[in-house]
Amino acid sequence: MARKLDGPADRKTIQALYKERIISYWACKAALSMLQGPRLWLRWINRMLLILGAALCLAGVVFFFAFNWAAMSAFLKFTLIEVSLAACLIGAWFAGIDRLVGKLLLLGASVFTGVFLAVYGQVYQTGADPWELFFGWSLLIIGWVAISRFAALWVLWLAILNTGIILYWAQVAIPNDSLDFGSLCIVLGIINGAAFILREWGSGRGMKWLRVKWLQHLLFVVALAFPTIGTIAVVVDESHYHFPGVLVPVLWMFYIAFAYWFFKFKKANLSALALCVLYVCSVALTLAGRILFEISDDALMFLIFGFIVLVVVGVAAWWLLDTHRKMRKAS
Repeated sequence: MARKLDGPADRKTIQALYKERIISYWACKAALSMLQGPRLWLRWINRMLLILGAALCLAGVVFFFAFNWAAMSAFLKFTLIEVSLAACLIGAWFAGIDRLVGKLLLLGASVFTGVFLAVYGQVYQTGADPWELFFGWSLLIIGWVAISRFAALWVLWLAILNTGIILYWAQVAIPNDSLDFGSLCIVLGIINGAAFILREWGSGRGMKWLRVKWLQHLLFVVALAFPTIGTIAVVVDESHYHFPGVLVPVLWMFYIAFAYWFFKFKKANLSALALCVLYVCSVALTLAGRILFEISDDALMFLIFGFIVLVVVGVAAWWLLDTHRKMRKAS
């Protein structure tokens, strides 16, 4: 018997109509998408405004200390930071870390931890190098990162760790000649590559907080960026022609091959393949320019190099278009 509608249709009504076979599956799906559209947009706007507000508040706190540093006593500085840190932790406890508000409060507590370490080092002049601050910061908040299940906090932790490694290389490794630029690119490439693999592994095993697309793209860009930069450095500078710097191109080629297999056959993703092509074109054009301008640096070589750029970019665009057509047919 047909259902009588007394008012606007809702989700339950549409599902009941489908169960009674009054509407088809595709009609049910289209109707549900129409109902959910405005709600999804409102939910997205609310989340974005909440995240933006939290980011602006944290930035305001940092700039507040920077602007009023000379006028504030040590007691006032530590009081404000510790009260803010405690407020974030208490708020996260009562709000619950399963809610976005609780996750953002944990993010705020993590940022205040870094502010506290920076203020402590400035007030008491501990003599610690900046790389020690970032390593200590990453160690202190790793527990909150683990329990938060929040992609933004995980990215913040990775950024802090990467910054600490780069500062260690600049402040300790270079003066002691213990870690060259190629080794730095290998270390950062492996760390960020492991983070990307962990994201893919976790998202396939029920960790919904890892399934956000922007996290996949960001980790993939960073994981490939450092080996690519190191490979370009090997191409243009002969001082990197030694172990372990010469291993950077090997790591780069392995990452490119893995990304090609993963994003073409395992999880089709044209934008990731386009990024791989961009990195390959960058290295190939750098190598071509190195060879050409070592032969001669006259105007003819610039003309030849321009022609090579057109050919390489044209072939890359043709390959991407062909791959896109094949992906559409396969789907």
